[in-house]
Amino acid sequence: MEGIISFISTTTVRPASPEESTKRIELTPWDLHVLLLGPITRGLLFLKPTPGPEENGLQTMTAIVDHLKTSLSRTLDFFYPLAGRLGTTVNDDDDTTCFFIDCNGAGAQFIHAAAGGVTVADILDPVYVPEIVSSFFSQDEVQNYQDVTQPLLSVQVTELVDGIFVGCTLNRVLADGKSFWHFFNSWSEISRGSNKISLSPVFKRWFGDDTHYPIRIPQSAMVFERPTTSSPVQEMFFHFSKGKIAGLKARANAEMGTDRISSLQALTAHFWRSTIRARHLPEDQETICTLAIDMRPRRHPQMPQQYFGVAVQGGVVTMKVGELLGMGLGHVAWQMNKIISTFTEVKATNFLKSWAKDPKPATDSTIMMRIALIMAGSPRFNVYGNDFGWGRPVAVRGGGGIKLNGKATSFQGAEEGSIDIEACLSPETLKALMEDADFFIGCDGAGAQFIHAAAPGVTVADILEPAYVSPIVHSFFPLDGTQNCNGVSEPLLAVQKMEGIISFISTTTVRPASPEESTRRIELTPWDLQLLLLGSIKKGLLFLKPAPGPEENGLQTMTAVVDHLKTSLSRTLDFFYPLAGRLGTTVNEDDDTTCFFIDCNGAGAQFIHAAAGGVTVADILDPVYVPKIVSSFFPLDGVQNYHGVTQPLLAVQVTELVDGIFVGCTLNHVVGDGKSFWHFFNSWSEISRGPNKISVSPVFKRWFGDDTDYPIRIPRSAMVFDRPITSSPVQEMVFRSAKEKIAGLKARANAEMGIDRISSLQALLAHLWRCTIRTRRLPEDQETSYHLCIDMRTRRRPQMPQQYFGVALQRGTLTMKVGELLGMGLGHVAWQMNKMISTFTEVEATNFLESWAKDPKPISYSTVTMSNAFIMASSPRFNVYGTDFGWGRPVAVRSGGGIKLDGKTTISQGAEEGSIDIEVCSSPETLQAMLEDADFMEAVTASSNFFV
Repeated sequence: MEGIISFISTTTVRPASPEESTKRIELTPWDLHVLLLGPITRGLLFLKPTPGPEENGLQTMTAIVDHLKTSLSRTLDFFYPLAGRLGTTVNDDDDTTCFFIDCNGAGAQFIHAAAGGVTVADILDPVYVPEIVSSFFSQDEVQNYQDVTQPLLSVQVTELVDGIFVGCTLNRVLADGKSFWHFFNSWSEISRGSNKISLSPVFKRWFGDDTHYPIRIPQSAMVFERPTTSSPVQEMFFHFSKGKIAGLKARANAEMGTDRISSLQALTAHFWRSTIRARHLPEDQETICTLAIDMRPRRHPQMPQQYFGVAVQGGVVTMKVGELLGMGLGHVAWQMNKIISTFTEVKATNFLKSWAKDPKPATDSTIMMRIALIMAGSPRFNVYGNDFGWGRPVAVRGGGGIKLNGKATSFQGAEEGSIDIEACLSPETLKALMEDADFFIGCDGAGAQFIHAAAPGVTVADILEPAYVSPIVHSFFPLDGTQNCNGVSEPLLAVQKMEGIISFISTTTVRPASPEESTRRIELTPWDLQLLLLGSIKKGLLFLKPAPGPEENGLQTMTAVVDHLKTSLSRTLDFFYPLAGRLGTTVNEDDDTTCFFIDCNGAGAQFIHAAAGGVTVADILDPVYVPKIVSSFFPLDGVQNYHGVTQPLLAVQVTELVDGIFVGCTLNHVVGDGKSFWHFFNSWSEISRGPNKISVSPVFKRWFGDDTDYPIRIPRSAMVFDRPITSSPVQEMVFRSAKEKIAGLKARANAEMGIDRISSLQALLAHLWRCTIRTRRLPEDQETSYHLCIDMRTRRRPQMPQQYFGVALQRGTLTMKVGELLGMGLGHVAWQMNKMISTFTEVEATNFLESWAKDPKPISYSTVTMSNAFIMASSPRFNVYGTDFGWGRPVAVRSGGGIKLDGKTTISQGAEEGSIDIEVCSSPETLQAMLEDADFMEAVTASSNFFV
């Protein structure tokens, strides 16, 4: 299985008859309770229809996609809220926010993709659910509250070699599982040719009699926590036949002398007991099982079954392990039955009233404990009746996003009366389940290979041939990633306690103050387009919080600071108007290519105001490793550059700390490189300090090769996004090299070679490369590479202006054997680096631009992530510490999250004159070895010692 996802097109689909929509739907406590959780992500796998008239003319994939778009548009006529967005009303009088559904017809997202070389068997046959399945869903990492700007519904249709996967991502605030499948069933019904749907949704919300709405949610309650799992998890499907389920039900009822235990209660109890037994826990350990309970039939009068919204409450069964395993299946199922029976009309009403008075949205931490089972979904939802016109699905799968250890989802099985359970558990627990004879008394298996495939049946070819490492490999090893953290210092443990406590206060779209100055379209060069498949630039600055008082220009409160930053950002966008636009595309059907450009449509930049509860500046600066919470200080995490068709090209997040402010920027890398990024950041801070103009105006006119035809047509086959999978966990650490230390390295390198042409940065990078490779203790004949980003502005003739705003980078690569790297000395390595850089001339620039335009192939992660390869990003020449918004210089710079690559180094200007900061991303073992390397540490200081 190659696992290569090619994104062909992204379209906004709106209702065919938008006039039928209303403007606003209020949200109930049931809806608002899930604001901080993730969306519902479910999808169906179909065999690809055989071309021919019997498939209603759906003879090509293009015809199928067009048909699905049209039928989706018609379906949205009946489900018009799904084409809207979440709306908010900020109440300054009591620091609260009201959320509602804004039925504005903005549209649902529709993505057409292809999984190169992937077959239906590649999805169904493996023991574990392949990781590529998560790529079949769009926006699965977007949280529900973020859909103020994001689509509430996103569909991705992915073409396989012999199949089609239709994945849906639906904001959970709009709908629970019952409503999700109501929509899916209706869409497939319209797709088969019907003009109407069998069951019309009811959008009128049910509130408690004494509930005042819209409900005001305090800022303090909007606390998003990004859960961190202590060990890796995998997903596996278990199939339970009708006969096996009947046996479990009969056994449970017989043990308790009753007939009131249902099939699902017996099955859930069996699964809970088996997973806990597989963990080998002490008898006095407490464990819980959380159930999603449909409240529609529990209200009086009953709510209609077609009620479209959230009507779910969580029921929790708690037991000690000794009771769970010692009292039998019947006892556990009966306790479950009794808990469910307590969810009455009274309980529903009490929940609605009490939550409205004290609204606290659920977080992953409130529903996910270490020893917990969460049972989502229902086998009652009609999964296998979803026929879009070319037959029933062959399988159902859940999406990606945050994977919680202990989460299970039940689905209708393919055979009548059967149930499938998708379980997300640690590899150790799944392996123990596979070896549990009692578990398989009630279970029929786990996919096509499960019954017959044990480790002795796995061949060398099964491990070596797939493009991605098979997930089964994880079960061959102990959790060495967890053991590596045993030696981590105490400050990091403290950070782990505090990380993930982010309160998102508001999300605003900021547009240029004078939008009339923008132009409509900016063409993109090969330098720009080569980065389409990579991630955005994420850099941010940490400031001490200004002391309240008139001396801070009236910025006496955080609200005043945020409002001032929004206003100054709007004024800055007058000068940087493309950043308020989106990527535009032109699809060329004549040759199956796409042209990308910047559409300066003034759609706006995203501005997020957040707070990190209890986090101080010291919590960010003191730990040895960069705390993981830093990645939460940046917006649009997980968004790749090509997503700029629908996502903002610029997003800013201002996060308040106890004693500081972090200003994080995410910039689409197709729009600008590091030099351009800091040009914008510096200009924004300049406007923030009071001037009406900026010192250096950007130049947006693009530079092409003389013989380059534009817009450049990129073949569909070249749009191959590969999500890198790291073989081991990585951490980040920041080192600082003082001016005199760098001067010493430069002098040493030049002296060794008898020259004076090696620069300070070349000497420092050569030193870093050599020391890092030395800590890995590799064989001398092992090859290692260093990738450098080379600024081409000064290498064109005539020179490009320094204020050129765009990408003007080419990648230079230096490759050596380990023996040469470590044996020939610092000077030799730095000199080879110098010579490689000197080859990037005007001729090289022109050749690259012209050749790439003729054969465009955007860079993929696989081309820059190789074993023992290093990537240098950014530059110490960028003005970081001159970025003063009006309350002082920053105290530190940090990079954002996204995909972390082992060997990536980010170079920044240091706080002291002439110093350089180096952010290194590598394995914990390598970083620890670097700290213990006397030669390396002679030239640098670790971040935890910067402020001692």
